[in-house]
Amino acid sequence: MQNLLIDKNQVGPNLLPSIMANYGNILDNLGRTIEAIDQYLDCIELYPKHAVAMANCGIAIKRILWTSESHATKNVYAAWQLLSSACKIKKKERTISIINIE
Repeated sequence: MQNLLIDKNQVGPNLLPSIMANYGNILDNLGRTIEAIDQYLDCIELYPKHAVAMANCGIAIKRILWTSESHATKNVYAAWQLLSSACKIKKKERTISIINIE
């Protein structure tokens, strides 16, 4: 997946959001939550209506809320904003993509 993300021109535009969000999921499952959040935010920047990336990013941020006391309030707000934004996207406008990798 990293190779596909390095050279995004290899990937069709319909598949790229799936790859980006799922790579975030892989990072998160490996315990690399901060990197996963970065990946989700990159996905959201390119695909602002990617509800899965928004929700997963909000959940990941929520999990690390208290890692930095000086940023805890900012993290709470960011998690709330991402999760609520994901819920507000109308069903027909959502970019939802999941790749099952086994």
